[in-house]
This record gives sequence, C-alpha cells and structure tokens, in this order.
Amino acid sequence: MMMTTSSAPPKAMVPLLQTRWRRPHRTRKKASSRPATEHRPLCRPISLARRAMTRSSAARARLQRRPRARRRSQPPRRAPRHPPTSSLEMTRTTFLVERPSVCWQVSRSHKVFPPSKNLSSVEKKVMRQRNKKEDEEPTSQLLVEQENKKRWRNWWIRGALTIVMLSAFAMLVAMGQVALTFVIIVLQLKCFHEIIRIGHVQYKEKDLPWFRTINWLFVLTANYFFYGEGLTHFYKSYLDPDTVHYLVRYHRFISFMLYLGGFCTFVLNLKKDHYKFQFRQFAWTHLACLIIVSQSHMIIRNMYYGLVWLILPATIIVCNDCMAYIFGFFFGRTPLIKISPKKTWEGFIGAFFSTLVWAVVFGIFISQYDYFTCPVENFTFFPDTPTCIRNPLFEWTSYPIPPGFSSMLHAVGVTRTSVTLLPLANHALVLAVFGSLIAPFGGFFASGLKRAYNIKDFDDLIPGHGGVMDRFDCFLFMGTFTYLYYNAFLWRHDLNNLLLVALSLDVPEQQELYQSLQASLAARDALP
Repeated sequence: MMMTTSSAPPKAMVPLLQTRWRRPHRTRKKASSRPATEHRPLCRPISLARRAMTRSSAARARLQRRPRARRRSQPPRRAPRHPPTSSLEMTRTTFLVERPSVCWQVSRSHKVFPPSKNLSSVEKKVMRQRNKKEDEEPTSQLLVEQENKKRWRNWWIRGALTIVMLSAFAMLVAMGQVALTFVIIVLQLKCFHEIIRIGHVQYKEKDLPWFRTINWLFVLTANYFFYGEGLTHFYKSYLDPDTVHYLVRYHRFISFMLYLGGFCTFVLNLKKDHYKFQFRQFAWTHLACLIIVSQSHMIIRNMYYGLVWLILPATIIVCNDCMAYIFGFFFGRTPLIKISPKKTWEGFIGAFFSTLVWAVVFGIFISQYDYFTCPVENFTFFPDTPTCIRNPLFEWTSYPIPPGFSSMLHAVGVTRTSVTLLPLANHALVLAVFGSLIAPFGGFFASGLKRAYNIKDFDDLIPGHGGVMDRFDCFLFMGTFTYLYYNAFLWRHDLNNLLLVALSLDVPEQQELYQSLQASLAARDALP
C-alpha cells in the first residue's frame, strides 16, 4: 500500500498540536473586592505588558520598533514624574526605581505606596529600615569624630573669642551698674531682632506694610512696662520729683495705651490672603517679648541687689558651657539629646562637677569685696567702692553639728561640735545645680527652634559662637531663677520700694503718713 503524502498531520496528533501551539487560555478573574476609592495599578510587570501588546498586528509592529528591555547592568529606570512630597514618598520612589517590575498604586493625593502582596519579606524589611532612617532626625558629627584640623581650628576660634568676651564683661563690671544696664538692654534688643528676623523672609515675599514697625512697637511697650516702674526708684535722684510722681502713678495706664496703639495698628494692617501668617507673627512677637524682655528685666533687678547676683550666675553659665565643650572635645562619645546632636553625656557630667567646684570657690572669693556685695547706691560710671553694713550672707558663720553626726565623729577621734561655713557658698551650690541641670534646657529649646526653621545659628555676629541669642539662651533662664530664688529665700524689705510708694501718694496722704509715723515713733520714744 502506497502511503499518500499530505501536509496535514495525522488526526491523532491534531489535539496534541493544538494543545502545544495554542495560546493558553487566560481565565478572567472575579470582580475585585477592593473599595471603589482604591485605584488600580498604573503599571504591570514587563512580561505581561509585552504579552498584551502582541494581541494585534499593530501592537506587534509597535513592539518590534520598541527597544528591547534594559539589562540589569544598565542604570535603573527613572522615577515617576510627580515629585515626592515627603521622606516616605522619596523612600518608596527610590524603591520603585530599583525594582520597576513591581506594580505600584497611586492615591488621589499622588502619594506612592507599594502593595504589600507584591513585595517579598526582604523588600519589606529594607523599606522599613529606610523609612526608619529617614524619619529620624539627621545627626551631626560629634567633636571627637571631626577632622583634627577642623576641630582645632574651631577650638582656637572659640577660645580666643571667649577670652575677648570675658575681658569685655570685666570692663563693664568695672564701669558699674549704669553701663551694665545699658549693655543688657542693647543685647536684649539684639536677641529680639534675631528671633523676629526669622520671619523677615516671608514678610518680604508677602509685602506686608508696617510689619516690622509693629513688632518693635510691641517690644518697646514691653520694655517701658517692665523698666518704667521697676527702675524708677533707682534713678529718682536724677529725675524731677513731679516727673517721678507722674511716671509712677500713671505708669501702667500709659503702658496699656501704648499696647492699644500697637494692637489697633496691627488690626488695621490685616491683609487678605495673609491672615494666618500675620496672626502667627502676632503670637510669635508676644512670645519673644515674654521670653526675652521679662527675663532681661529680672537680670537687671538682680544686679541692683548687688553685683554678686549678676556675676556669680553669669560665671556659672560660662563655666558650665566651657567645661561641657572641653570634656566633649576630648572625651565625648555618647550623644546626649537628639535635638542638639553635638552635646554628649561626657561633657554634661564633666561640666556638672566642674561647675559645682567653681561656684563654691568663686563665691568665697567674691564675697570678700564690698564692691560686689553692697546694693547699688551711686549711679555713675566707674563708681567708688560702696560702703554698707555687711549682710550676714557674706560672713563666715558657725553651724552646730547634729548630735548623730557629732557622735560618729567622736567615734573616729574628731572632737569638733560645730563647722564654719559661708552662707553664700551654700546658695552658690543651689545656683550651680540649676545652671548645670536645668539651664541647658534653654539651649536645647533654642536648638529646637533653629531646627524647626532649618537654620544653624540665629546670626553670625560672633565667629564660632553664632549670634547673641546663641550665647544668652541659657543665661536668660539662669537670671530668672536667680531673681525668684533671691526674692523667695533671701529678700528683705527694701526701703527704696517703700519710699517709691510714699512718693506716689498725694500731698494729704503723705501728710497723714508722716503724722502716723511720728506718732508711732513718739510712742516708742524713738524720735531723733
């Protein structure tokens, strides 16, 4: 039997050929249970995309003209066109570039996020680590980790300028309270300027009228309110009695009228589309006045109780700052707080003990001189050494040892029943503890403020140190604590305050007060 040749395959092979060469049937998936608000994937795996394009001849032609897929050795594809708007989006966008075959979903706010079902466990772990790193605050290099050349250059710059500033402070102390008062007010205004200028860039962009004028009007009003009544009795000998009476009697009313002037000017200058910015600056100005003006007023009041209450807290802050820098420079390895990355535990602990020693030694030294311990009497430049009755606070005092400790001392052969101490040294220890543990939080607060506005320093007035606010952030807290501590535990009735109140009375009231005092003194046979 002759076999007929035919191009058709045998009937038994037809099903096999059809099964082998026919395109696999793709079953339609059931309707997704995803909510309507969730968007479908914008991209598909490369293999599925190619397969979809081969369904028509036109698609096949486009596929032939299209360049072949990139190899792994080639650089990754570009990121999506929409810019990332947060650190998390940047992380996920980077991950999309590295693995473009993963389907990514885009929400209505154009935030990119990967579907967890398309990521492996390793990819999820990498993404979590990246998100954690980017969410953390950026850390700066510790001093010991910096290059030696840069470290020592900053060391000499900061050291030289510290010596210059301490010399200038010593000269001001020699010039007296008048010069110190003037310099403190000038530094206070400079600190206010450094804080307010943070919003100056937006002020220029928004073209707001009277913006800075209103700020300065508020700060001048705050200065008049705090200093007008508090320091009038110190300078009453240089003013006309009628002027003193007028200023004291109507001081608070004048202060409120000045504040109303600034308040009304602010309301009249509100500009459409900038209300939120203007009210934010209004609150910012009041906060700056509260932090700076009120605390500088307390520092000046401390000085008029005696220069020791200005010099001792100031040197405590300087010692703590310098020793923290020195210990951190040589031994700092452990970061102290994230908001101020260059602070270390080694510097913090070393500065604490160094400040305690300095407070006691310097307190004993400064208590020997009447120039530092006597209250203010002569308001002139380079005043003579005042004479006053020595306050027991500055005299060595014998304190009895408690019986329990006395018996323990007798057991070891010590027969002392009392110990001689300087009361000022005890109070200096309290100030040193506050200056070492609590006052640095003023610097941390300033660091957080600078980090919030993405600036390194408030100003570049002092090379290596920054601005005035960068140097006086801790001292403001220290001055406030000293003022409150003195008035709570060490203050005695001040005759100047009583005379100030008496001068503010009317003439009939003053005559009545005089007759009452005369009768009281005559009853006790104390008339001169």
